[in-house]
Amino acid sequence: MRLSRTIGLCAAAVVGVQGAWGAGMGWRGDGTGRYPDARPPTHWSPVSNVLWKTELPARGNATPVLAGGRIYVGAEPTDVICLDAADGRVLWRASNTYFDELPPAEAEAARQEAQKAAALRAELGKLEERRKALQRQIDALAAARARLPELEREAALFADPPALAARIAELQGKAAETEAAPTGRRRERRGAVAETPAERLKLLRDESLLKAEIAKARDTLARDEPREAEWRREAEELQRQAEDLRTRQLAPLTRYELPPTHEANGYSTDTVVSDGEHVFVLRGNGMAACYTLDGERRWLRRVGRPTEGWGQSASPVLAGGFLVVQMEGLAALDRKTGATVWTAPAARARWGTPVVATVGGEEIIITPNGDFVRAADGKLLAEKLAKLDYNAPILHDGVVYFIEQGGKAFRLPETAAKPFQPQTLWTAATIPGDRYYASPVWVDGLIYAINRKSELTAIDAQSGEPVYTRRLDLEATVYSSLTLAGRYLYASGEKGLTVVFEPGREYNEVARNRLEPFRSCPVFRDNRLYIRGAQHLYCIAEAAP
Repeated sequence: MRLSRTIGLCAAAVVGVQGAWGAGMGWRGDGTGRYPDARPPTHWSPVSNVLWKTELPARGNATPVLAGGRIYVGAEPTDVICLDAADGRVLWRASNTYFDELPPAEAEAARQEAQKAAALRAELGKLEERRKALQRQIDALAAARARLPELEREAALFADPPALAARIAELQGKAAETEAAPTGRRRERRGAVAETPAERLKLLRDESLLKAEIAKARDTLARDEPREAEWRREAEELQRQAEDLRTRQLAPLTRYELPPTHEANGYSTDTVVSDGEHVFVLRGNGMAACYTLDGERRWLRRVGRPTEGWGQSASPVLAGGFLVVQMEGLAALDRKTGATVWTAPAARARWGTPVVATVGGEEIIITPNGDFVRAADGKLLAEKLAKLDYNAPILHDGVVYFIEQGGKAFRLPETAAKPFQPQTLWTAATIPGDRYYASPVWVDGLIYAINRKSELTAIDAQSGEPVYTRRLDLEATVYSSLTLAGRYLYASGEKGLTVVFEPGREYNEVARNRLEPFRSCPVFRDNRLYIRGAQHLYCIAEAAP
């Protein structure tokens, strides 16, 4: 484990804020994204109302977590960093790689194995790149072969004006239909005379252009047809070599390779969770760990391999006395040892973080897939009642809301006994579409949701009907979840623009503020706002008069 420390924290500062911050803090604070007692600023910039900022070693999307006078953030690829919340000094930093759990000799051998795998992966990439280049040439030749007769038929129409006019009219109709179709359906199949009716019309209106296209197709056939058989043989041989390298040489060496992820996600999107005495970590490489607030590692182990192609982002939660992680399914870990207590593989992983509800005195874990799992033993009480692709459900006053492209609301039963049947309160189909990476927030009977294109919708929590929709023009994809702080709501785009607005049945904007890019959720405490930027951690507060 790489663990670095900076000693010198003022003990009085720790005692002064520890009780106020309490325990059980993680993603979006207590999971709701609500900080009703906060008194944060509504205006800031990179040079205005910044109490302190600390440069971080690498980017990360995780929400900062406040515990014991410290603030904890993640950094790519697997680090957790602890800073003094008062002044931003880095106190300690620890990595959570596959090698950190191994004895030194084994770790060195594992690193060599990983390096060998990386070299083989690079060699495989070159083989695939060459094979794909050959395949593109083969495909282009096939397209020219199919296209030439079509071009020649179109050229023959110039000798028959009525037939040419009829063909032009036909293509004009198709062009109008294509223009009215959804964007994703406007491209036509390769091998046609041109990719769109509009391009075909262009050729039929200019005989010289059409003749030039015919000449180009004939030149392609004359040049490339003699080489086609050679290309196919080489492509097949490259495919064979790649398959041999992948299965015989690379496969035995992949246990220390990082799983696939999306660039926007990385491996440190999961937010840590704290019980006030420890910090529990889950990283996108499948490693989970426990540290004391001072950085002493209690345990570290691999709990699985993320199954989502875009990587892991669901944060761990504390439930039933366990650390609950969502990787290949749900799993509960002993908080003292990291040992697996139970698994619920049917509760399949998604990108959103589960929420924890108390039903009849028992804690229930609710996943974005609409699975309801008893925290004490992993018993699946109900499954697939809803489905969220990217964000998380929210819980308020015994009702769980699933808001995305449409939405559902369920009232939880009074007990967790069988049959466990949440009551469907409403199903909504009128919430604007597109992806919802950001999770919603409940405020005074309204649910506020925002999609990746910064379309904000206020939804009546009792009926599921939209109250208003407003495009916020955040200038970038929206990943940060909506947050309530004091009297205001905060919505942010990944380029660092944050809009502050008032809750209510009408949209009332208060301010727009710019900072460096970030995808994390903001965190609020008293009069302070903490933002984990791409390069820095910011503490924002009103300047003293």
